Amino acid sequence: MNIDNLTPIELEEKFQKFLLNIDGYIENLRSKAENENLKLDMSLNSLNDLETYSSKTNIAVDIDHYTDVAAYLGELVRKEFGGKWICCLDKENNPAYYGFPVIEGHAPEGVLFAPFFVVEAFLLREKKSLFLNAIKIQVGANRIDWSKF
Repeated sequence: MNIDNLTPIELEEKFQKFLLNIDGYIENLRSKAENENLKLDMSLNSLNDLETYSSKTNIAVDIDHYTDVAAYLGELVRKEFGGKWICCLDKENNPAYYGFPVIEGHAPEGVLFAPFFVVEAFLLREKKSLFLNAIKIQVGANRIDWSKF
């Protein structure tokens, strides 16, 4: 199903279902990671184990593992830095994130953390510390003062 074919109401319903199941996604991920002797304790230090799990299991964008990892990553950001989950319905200003669950309020105004996209970037590159660096860049983001230019 293409997100562009869904109405904002349908997207919000899909988002609410995601929120209702978020604890289950995380528990599912933790259980699978424990079988690999990896510890996912919702700390920034656990991001290395999350990357190891993601690499070892060859998660793909179209399977449940992808949602589990994105839910964990988003919840970690939300719990560590604040903010809340929203369904991005701002097609004009955030077309790439449209229809996806994102975190807002964790960083300077207007910055959204899109865990599904960070997971996808990791899957494409498998660059070490990508999860942690993506978080650091967002949380430490400063507004650019364009008045000097």
